[in-house]
Amino acid sequence: MSFYTGAIKVLGPALRFLFAVKKVEGLENIPTDGPVLLAANHCNTLMDALVILRSYKGSTVFGARADMFN
Repeated sequence: MSFYTGAIKVLGPALRFLFAVKKVEGLENIPTDGPVLLAANHCNTLMDALVILRSYKGSTVFGARADMFN
């Protein structure tokens, strides 16, 4: 099991409860073919990544600042 799959199984129920989406606008602007760049705009970097992982159905790869791994 990959890290992402494990994170979804463990944190998925909590994310659904804490970050329930009430209204989504602009989904028609996200292309269904080819790569998409999703940029979270929030200071809580880890939580943003988990919310994107939970809500976006495509394959996901994350980038981060190098100092996060020190």
